[in-house]
Formats: sequence, C-alpha cells, structure tokens
Amino acid sequence: MNPNKTLSFFHLTILFSLGATVNFYYARLGLMPLDQSIVFDGAWRLYSGQVPFRDFNTPNGLVPMIFQTFFYKVFGVNWYSYCLHSSVFNGLFCILVFLFLRQLAVSTALSWFYGLLSGVVFYPPIGTPYMEQHGFFFLLLALYLSVKGSKVGRGNSRNLCWILVPICIGLSYLSKQIPALIGLPFIFIAFAYLDKKGILSAAKCYLTGALIFLGSCSILFVFSNMEPGQFKLYFFDLPSQIGQTRIGDLLNPINLAKRIFNMVVAWKLSSLILIQLIFFSGLCLLFFKNETSKPDLLAFFRRNLPEILYLEGLILICIAFCTLTNNEPQNGIPYIFISLGIAHSLLVQWIKEPKFQKFNPSFVSLKSLVAATLIAMALIDASFFNLRVNKGREVHSFLFKPGLSPTLTRNLPKVLEPLQWDLPIKNYAHGPQDFANLFNFLNKHKNRFFLFSDFSILYGLTRSKSLNPSLWFHDGLTIPLENSPEFKKYSTKLKHNLKIHDVEWVVLDNLVISKLRVNLDSCDLIEFGPFMVHRLCDNKERDSVNIIFH
Repeated sequence: MNPNKTLSFFHLTILFSLGATVNFYYARLGLMPLDQSIVFDGAWRLYSGQVPFRDFNTPNGLVPMIFQTFFYKVFGVNWYSYCLHSSVFNGLFCILVFLFLRQLAVSTALSWFYGLLSGVVFYPPIGTPYMEQHGFFFLLLALYLSVKGSKVGRGNSRNLCWILVPICIGLSYLSKQIPALIGLPFIFIAFAYLDKKGILSAAKCYLTGALIFLGSCSILFVFSNMEPGQFKLYFFDLPSQIGQTRIGDLLNPINLAKRIFNMVVAWKLSSLILIQLIFFSGLCLLFFKNETSKPDLLAFFRRNLPEILYLEGLILICIAFCTLTNNEPQNGIPYIFISLGIAHSLLVQWIKEPKFQKFNPSFVSLKSLVAATLIAMALIDASFFNLRVNKGREVHSFLFKPGLSPTLTRNLPKVLEPLQWDLPIKNYAHGPQDFANLFNFLNKHKNRFFLFSDFSILYGLTRSKSLNPSLWFHDGLTIPLENSPEFKKYSTKLKHNLKIHDVEWVVLDNLVISKLRVNLDSCDLIEFGPFMVHRLCDNKERDSVNIIFH
C-alpha cells in the first residue's frame, strides 16, 4: 500500500473520530423539547410505517428523518442512536471541509486544522440531528463535487461528480430549503476553472443529475401514495408565505441593519471580522493610485478569483441564512473556518508575490507571523465558541447544572440513558422525575394517548403511534392559519385520529399556555408536575377537542 495513502487515511480517521466525539459529548447535555423532537418523531413515524404528506405533514427535514430511520434500525429507537447520527455527520463534515480545502489548493496541514475546527461550529451547537445542519452538509458536498469535477481529468469520474451536484442540492433542499436556495448560485463558481467546452459538458451533466433526482422523487412520491395537495401546501406554500413575510421585514434597511448587528454580536468571532477586512481591503487596493502595483494585484485576483469568491460566498451564505430565519445565529455559521482556511492560504500566496517581497524581504518571518496570527485567532475563536455555545448550550438557552444529573436523572427511562437532563430555562419547568413518571404512565397506555406538547419524543420512546397530523405546533407553518379552509381540514383530521385510534388520554403542558389553547371536555385529570393528562371517556369528549392559537 502507498505510504502516503496510508498516512492520509490515518489523518482522516483521526479527523472523523475527533469531530464525532466532540459532538457526541455535547449532544448528551440537556434536552430542547421542541427542536430536538422534530427529527426524532419524524424518523419514528417513518420507522413505524407512516408516510409523509399522507399520515403527517412537515415543512422540511425529510432527509435527516430518513437517515435517522437507518440508525433506529441498527441501534434502536433511543437517545444513543439519535446522538450517534448527528455525531457521524459532524465527523463526516470535518472530512468534507478537509477535502474541499485541498481542492482549493490549501495545504494538507491547514486543511486538517480548519477541518477540525469546523467540527466545533457545525453540529455541536444543536447537538442532535437537525434540518439546517443536514442542509448545510449537502450544500457543501455539492460545492466540493462541483470543484472536484472541474479539476479532475476528463472522463467518467468528472461526469459523475457533476451529475451528483444537483442530487446533493436536492438533498440539501429536502433537508432545509433556505441553505440550498441561498447556496445554489455559488455552485457555478467552479465554472471559472473550465473552458467553454467544459462548461457545456458540466451543464449537460447538471441537467442529467437534476432529472435523475426529480425522477427518483416522483417515483417515490407515486408509490408511497403521498397526497400532492398536502405536499404542495406544507412543503411549498406555507414555508413560502413565511419566507415572503421575513423578506418583507428585511427590505426595511433599519430592520436589516439590526438583524445583522445582532447576528455579529451573537457570533463574537474575530475571524469573521478579519475575513471581511481582508476581502474589502483587497477590493480597495484595486483602486489604489499607484498604477505600478495595480496590475500585479489585478493579476493575483484574476488567478485566484474562484477561491476569493468561495471565501466571501461561504460567509454570505451564513449571513443570509441567519437573517432570513428566526434561528439562533450561533447555529448558523458552519462555514466560518472554511472561509478562514481559504483566506489563510491566499494571504500566504500574496506574501510570495515578487512585488510584495520587494517591500518585505524577510519572507520567512512575515509568513510565520501571518500563519501564527491566523492560527491563534482561529483557536481562540473556536475555544470561546465551544465554551460559550457548546458547553453552555447557548442555542438552547440552558442553564446547565451537571451536578444535578447523577441524582435527578437516575430514574429516567433507559432509552434516554446518555442524556444529562436539563431544559431551556425560559419555557420549561419540567423536572426529570415528572418526565419519568409521565413516561411510565404512557408506557402502560401505548397507542392510546395524544400529545399537545413539545415532548413528542414520547411517541417513539414508548413505541406508540404518533397521531398529530403535523410534527410540531407552529401556526402558519406546520398548521394552517385559523381563518383558512386548510385549518378546518387539519382540525378534522386530528379529531378523526382521536376517534379511529380510540385515544383515551390527552397530554397538555406549558406549550398550551405559550402557543395555543386547547378546549376539551374530560372525565378525569392526572397531573405529573407541569404535565396535565386528561382522560377522554367517550366519543363526545373526543369531538370536543379544539385548538385555538393565541
């Protein structure tokens, strides 16, 4: 075996292991009932035979749900398999960053270094499988394949890379629409590496890949008996309406400036500021009056135009994503260290320029100073981000108390074994014992309960049927607005599910207080801390169930 290949395999294995380990450690800390239940419950529904847009609706997240079903099949329906899924993808992301940077001529050592740091900001902020992270992953995979296809020799390997690009964009879109839509234009940066004949060949392959993806989805759609109207409403219409509202808000310059300012403050990354300074300083130098140096700078920009566009484009994708969503900004900057790695490589190349060396004859010392500064800055950013966001669970608004875990989480069900209990301090007052008591109760009444709750993981954990027509409660997104005819259909289906599955118990918690009001008649009430379990004794009481958003 080639020693270089063995060494490369060893480096990538270490990179994957470190990325996976870091995420698994933080994924265990605390539970965000809403965000961390979506993929868990969606995958449980697929695993138990339900079909999206027939048995339940979702505005995104199909791809991570499908992947999670495979982890359920191998490792069981539990929190361990859930954390393992996201950890595997975090390790793969580190490798993907390494491979992408190598394609852009970044050195092996720097690619490995920035690949490792990318594993700190990609999946650990959210911890468990999530729509956005899979969207970002497949978008970067598409960018990588577009570059690789443009640089490898002619033949089947080049064509295969290009055919896979639109398939990866499709997987990104089915994970979360926004990263795919924002990142799509940047796919074509790779055309800068090609001549006209190569661009035409790439375009044909892109079209072939797009047809393969759309054809496969159409076949799957038909054979799974999905309802076209439900798919259009919940995957296109409702998300588009939400998106149009948010874009309308951002058209106000003051709102846009506030959003970007709050986002940068939340990130607290000096690397981001440095990258922007480098980029805009380079643009300004192009207009410098010294005409003797200008041609050399222009030549440098032209030679490295794709890399410069990727450097800025990856940051713009993160900024655009965070401004268009209501997500925590700390969960939307997975590409920062990729961009910094490109900037690092370009700065070193610039220092090597003959004109630059005339003014700075001590090339070695300047190169070392630049490298040391950038590496130190990256390490500081990654360390502080890790302490503040990952360890502090800032994305989930936790006030994590590790000392609480050994005693208060001892009685949690075994399926939650890796979890160290904690909940967001703003909305939830549910103790681990309350949850354990409710779990034990529902486990005795399998398939006979309905959750008006963020804790939809309870369906899968108790191996019971998920009966909600949508994965979570969000008016205007997962549930049509009350004044629309679609809301009546949702309400009718909910009551239908209560009847045909002979639901006896309805669980309410503080989700009801914060988001919606549930009107129902019940013949009995049992309380497990903040959880209120109503007993429905007949069909009349099932007919009485009605929801109204505040």
